[in-house]
Amino acid sequence: MRLDKYLFVLVLLCSMELAVGEQFISQQITTENRHLLPEGGMDAIGGVDDWLLSNGTICAVVSAAHHPAYLSSYGGALVDLWHCDKANDQWVVQHDIHNLRKEKIAQVESISALQAKDFATVTVNTVMDGVAMSTEYRLQADKPSSLLIHQSLQRQATGDALTMMASMIMHPRGALKPFTLDTVTGEYSLGFQQPAVDTSRVGDILSAVSAADLQVLVGTNRGVQGISYGLRFNAANRVDQAGNKQALKRFLIASDTFTMQGYFPQPFYSFSNKPSWLDFLISQFFDIEREEIIEVEREIIVGAAADVAAVTNQIYQGRWIEGVLDTGTAAIEIQDAEGRPLSFTRTDNSGKFRLKLPEDTGAHRIKTITPWAIKNHQLRSTESNPGEIKTGAVARIHLPRGKAMNIIFKGLEETADPVLMNELTGMTVGGEPFLTGAESNRISLAGIDSDIREVLVAPGKYRVIAGRGIEYNLQERVLDLNADDLYELDFKMPRRVVDTAGLIAADLHVHSGISMDSSLSPRQRVIDFVAQGGEVMVTTEHNISYDLQPVIKQLQLEKEVVAIAGVELTGMARSTAAPTTIGHSNVFPVNVDADAFMGGTLAFEGKRLGDVISLYKQRFPDSLFQLNHPRSKAYDSDTAFLNHLSIGESYDNKQSLHDAPNHSLLQQHDNNGTYRDIDFDAIELLNGEEIEQYYLIREDWFSFLRQGFFKVGTANSDSHFSHQLVALPRNYIKADDKELVNINVPNFISALRAGNVFGTTGPIIDVSVNGVSPGGTVIAQAATLLVAAESAEWVNIDTLKVFINGEHSHTLAIANGDTVTLNLEFTRDSFVTVEVSGKAEEPYTLVAPGFIPLAFSNPVFIDVAGDGYVPVSLLEEKSK
Repeated sequence: MRLDKYLFVLVLLCSMELAVGEQFISQQITTENRHLLPEGGMDAIGGVDDWLLSNGTICAVVSAAHHPAYLSSYGGALVDLWHCDKANDQWVVQHDIHNLRKEKIAQVESISALQAKDFATVTVNTVMDGVAMSTEYRLQADKPSSLLIHQSLQRQATGDALTMMASMIMHPRGALKPFTLDTVTGEYSLGFQQPAVDTSRVGDILSAVSAADLQVLVGTNRGVQGISYGLRFNAANRVDQAGNKQALKRFLIASDTFTMQGYFPQPFYSFSNKPSWLDFLISQFFDIEREEIIEVEREIIVGAAADVAAVTNQIYQGRWIEGVLDTGTAAIEIQDAEGRPLSFTRTDNSGKFRLKLPEDTGAHRIKTITPWAIKNHQLRSTESNPGEIKTGAVARIHLPRGKAMNIIFKGLEETADPVLMNELTGMTVGGEPFLTGAESNRISLAGIDSDIREVLVAPGKYRVIAGRGIEYNLQERVLDLNADDLYELDFKMPRRVVDTAGLIAADLHVHSGISMDSSLSPRQRVIDFVAQGGEVMVTTEHNISYDLQPVIKQLQLEKEVVAIAGVELTGMARSTAAPTTIGHSNVFPVNVDADAFMGGTLAFEGKRLGDVISLYKQRFPDSLFQLNHPRSKAYDSDTAFLNHLSIGESYDNKQSLHDAPNHSLLQQHDNNGTYRDIDFDAIELLNGEEIEQYYLIREDWFSFLRQGFFKVGTANSDSHFSHQLVALPRNYIKADDKELVNINVPNFISALRAGNVFGTTGPIIDVSVNGVSPGGTVIAQAATLLVAAESAEWVNIDTLKVFINGEHSHTLAIANGDTVTLNLEFTRDSFVTVEVSGKAEEPYTLVAPGFIPLAFSNPVFIDVAGDGYVPVSLLEEKSK
């Protein structure tokens, strides 16, 4: 053997020894050691400057002090947690919140790391209202699958009283499915049956308070490697100067959106294990004294599968139970004799399952969950292997191959709608089924080899509808299925029935599981989009700059769809500059930096909207900045910018922009000399099926237009799940190049910015005034408005409304295929917009539930004298 080969082997052996010796890692990530950070997966956001903690089995990332992550203007939060070799991160964030108030998240003073042979730690020191807290995240050799969290609190200065404290783990919209367990008494075990919690209602919050001690957050197992997180609250003690400990009363508040593990800072007598409204009232007189220390011990047990047993098998000390179901498409929930949940697992492909019970568990039940039935089975107290368990009758449907389409399954007569792509948890919120991720009564096919081939449903009668979005025809079948039937669904390729040559169908607001509030795999998101006939999708994950184009390329769907990298800036932290946040806005296109925190999203919390616009325009001069859903009925009004203008006062569209509080939109900020809060490029008029909000936002839009601020009106899906339609509503942008593989993104953005755009939920419209399209200007005192409308036969069209300067001027009849002309006269400069609508009737209501057929145009401007368009002023309108 040559000498260089010996040297190679020696170097290899040395490097292997080094890897074993450095199994525990606790370091701040730099550009030089970035290679130490393993691929995290769907929800990983950590990057350079953050802190990596690893034992070789599980990896965790704590955000840098200057990296805000959801709700907080500060870093130092646990933002990633995964199996180092599986890229299965689905963790969102954990924040410690004083007095259960989201604006009371402490500021980071320092972060440090300690690395040894058999343990590693990252310690975060914070301060809030004079209370100093040290949080140590620890991995150690004897607990390879647990992240241990030790906290120490002490008052160092005067400040607001600390009446209660909680660690809040976010999992919005069921991004992780919570399974609540009371391992002490079982009294508060809820399993996946979670309460509905409106955080604006104190009664809702109090009713959700529990004494449960374990919450298992279960990740998705669709399209990604599974994971689960067991949140275990081990102890909370008050320690006096003499070292004496007193246990503090703990509580759990859980919902589909968040989990709070909290405690009161002083011991007190209570009538119940579960804190009552009286306990919370008494706590308002509590505080932590200078001579006291509070010590808290928590643990996050990381399970290597998307089930509860992956966690409880590490906790329970009872016997094992194993068995086999007659299907490999199933899950089981183990319950005690009273029906209280103990654990949950999924079968393997052969139907086998195995899990551990709590110690001294007697008689118990098994609930089997399949896509076609939920059944309960009683077992004897000593029975550890019940043999084969029957799950009930099932029918099989083979799906079309090589065809892009969306197929909807509706139960008829006594048959319920099926839940396809079912994650088999049976989760409910407030007693109602709660669908997440890919769960839906519809199946998306992209016409590729890896499309799903078969669905399993309960025997019964179904109406099945196949289509591909609003440009295509529908096909229908009625299936009457018996047990063990196998039906070959023979739909043809959907046929385009509306000509959209020269138009690009774009959804400018699209989410996948990369967002904190979704568990939908990026792969499934792309397939859903193709199945709905969308062409351009803008990737707008919450606060994470991301690009779905690599996924499109991997699926070889470049001829069907194009992705543009973007980000949804999601204001969640209240600050002095923006007391009620900056709402939500999309920016695209942007560059993605895979090595940076949140993909390189620019720091935006603690700034006014105009400052954020300035940041992005400087970094990405050709980007488009869109204000999202500016009016909302959501629990958290922070999300809707025009509801609060970042200052807590709503925009008044009946007043001038120069009047309070509207004038805040025109203010120049200290941090830039160019952009104001009003200087966004586009405004999302229609978000999903929120038609009531559309009418409200339309009035705001008209108010801006009347005062000379042209914001392109858009319509987008904001879809986070498969059951929430993507690419509906959508925008049609006039473009010269319709071949998607060669699309020129700068030209596309320029066309969008120019305003030659209409938004729609079905009708396809062509609007012009004297031949000038929306976004353009006509010089005339008299002009002819032309509106052509077309739609698929299942999309009803019957009404045309014309608006001049935002005032409804004409209502005309219009039908599919019609072209309507209207002669208009103008005495002053004006703008013209139109709406085309129809009644929502079957099958439209089945294909697009919650929507109505509606299309709106952007304005055509009228310059009467040819001396330049002058906008209507609201004050002039008032004086008439």
